[in-house]
Amino acid sequence: RGAVSDTAAADTSLDKSGPTIRDIISGAGYECKYLLVVPDDELRIRHTVRTWADQGDVDWIVTTGGTGFGVRDRTPEVCSQCSAD
Repeated sequence: RGAVSDTAAADTSLDKSGPTIRDIISGAGYECKYLLVVPDDELRIRHTVRTWADQGDVDWIVTTGGTGFGVRDRTPEVCSQCSAD
C-alpha cells in the first residue's frame, strides 16, 4: 500500500501517476499509506522500498515511472534486487 514515483522528482506538482494510483487503490477499499516521489536514483529507490517493506505496515508496493525504457530507468532492477533479498 505504497506508491513510488520518480516522474516528477524535480516538481512534485507535476506527478499525475502517483495520485491516480492512490485514488485507484483507495477506490478499491484499500489504504495507500505512503505516496512519495523519488528521483530515479538506485540508492534512493532501494532505500524507500526496503524501508517500507521492513516497517511491516505495508502489504504491497506499487511503483510507477522508471519502467526500464530509458537509460536511467532503474526501478525494475532495484525492485527485483529488493525482492530477492
